[in-house]
Amino acid sequence: MSVRDEKKQQTHQAFINAALKLCYEKGSFSCVSLRELSQTVDRVPTAFYRHFDDMQQLGLELVDQASHDVRHVIHHLGKMMIQQPAANIQQRADFFFTSVIASKETWHFFISGRSNGPFEIRHALQREYDFLLQDIVSRLADLPDFYALKDPKKIELAAELFLQLLLSFATECLNIQLLYSEEIQQQKQKALEDFSLAKIQFLYESMNIKKPA
Repeated sequence: MSVRDEKKQQTHQAFINAALKLCYEKGSFSCVSLRELSQTVDRVPTAFYRHFDDMQQLGLELVDQASHDVRHVIHHLGKMMIQQPAANIQQRADFFFTSVIASKETWHFFISGRSNGPFEIRHALQREYDFLLQDIVSRLADLPDFYALKDPKKIELAAELFLQLLLSFATECLNIQLLYSEEIQQQKQKALEDFSLAKIQFLYESMNIKKPA
């Protein structure tokens, strides 16, 4: 890759990162203007069109990046359950919340964008949600903890419940990051983690499957 191409790629990614940051700060992709975006990356507005046809194309690229980040974390949780059975539920929770906080802008976009913003973005995010859900369904069937759920419909139900729980945990985590000082964040985050573990354990018990270690 030439130096020119590398700089162009860096600027392209800078627009994506800036858009995610502004979405996080302003609450919705619809609230992000081209002027603000250009100011954030220190480029003139016309420079935007060297990288994207319009704001919709940018939004769809945000969908791709956010979906990739969310899938990576959830897939890794599944791998921990298969390849690291000794890792207890607390270790999995620590990994999950650390990952959400490290990529809070992409998690916020993935979660909030399904209900806020342009139709094309909401539709694309819903499609990615559906893909992720089907992937979880296939992965749950291979996990020892879920062997007792022989009924495919119960596995689908379990997958949907787990995904909705994870996204609700992430939403609460993001709210803590946005609304509270660093000192209070630690207290709120600890309470959220304890409550999240209790919810997961309750779900396991309700479905009559092996409790997480």
